Amino acid sequence: MKMKKKKRSNLCPCQSSLTYAKCCKQFHSGKAEADSPEALMRSRYSAYVKGEIDYLINTTDMNGPLWRNDRDEWFEELSLFSRETHFQGLEILDVSSHYVRFEATLEIDGNDASFIETSRFTEEGEKWFYHSAEFE
Repeated sequence: MKMKKKKRSNLCPCQSSLTYAKCCKQFHSGKAEADSPEALMRSRYSAYVKGEIDYLINTTDMNGPLWRNDRDEWFEELSLFSRETHFQGLEILDVSSHYVRFEATLEIDGNDASFIETSRFTEEGEKWFYHSAEFE
């Protein structure tokens, strides 16, 4: 019996080593909710890669500094960033109760745009939201 190899293109962009269908797609499609700050952060990274802009907006804390009232303009800005960015990798550096520190490797117009961020998350009921970020 032959074992099927996972195609690299089917792997989730969040680098969980699971397929996209078994990982972040369930969050993007609304079939499941991210159950931790790390799961939400990974799913948001994948949303940028996959162009799941509504998911990015819907998982942003309305009381956070990044919330925008003009959803159409915000959607267009996020869409442009998603389309023009080559997402190359994600590495989780540290996780605590409401924070995730990570390094995102990306390129825009042939230039390195990688960064290290500590994201803050809030929880309302059983749902997590991206609140804010500090960059190193």
